[in-house]
Amino acid sequence: MRARYVVITSAAAIALAGCSSGGSSSASGSNATLQADVLQLTQAAAARNWPAADVAMGQLRSDLATALSSGAIGPTQAAKIRADLTAVAADVALKTTPTTPRPTPKPKQKPKPKPQPPKQHGRHGHGGDNQGGDGGD
Repeated sequence: MRARYVVITSAAAIALAGCSSGGSSSASGSNATLQADVLQLTQAAAARNWPAADVAMGQLRSDLATALSSGAIGPTQAAKIRADLTAVAADVALKTTPTTPRPTPKPKQKPKPKPQPPKQHGRHGHGGDNQGGDGGD
């Protein structure tokens, strides 16, 4: 996963590098700000510092909106950066969403068989006394 963050944020940095119009100092300043934001995001993601990555994404979104509204970058370039940022945000969200640990299943125990009454051999009844006889006393 770490390589994915670096690749995606690097793609955004490449996109930013290509958006330099070479025109006004305002555009150059906006591009430098956006590149610094991407660098912060890349470093935070590489260090797996998800809260810092989240902050960096917020800053990048804000600075991107400012650069777009000032004309420092065009809508096509902004859309490419936003697409990369959306992918990174999804990955960071996966890392920052707490996972519920699954309980370790307990080994199944076989139910103990019910105790059986002792088997009687031969005669019916207990012992050898003849209690059911003719009562001849």
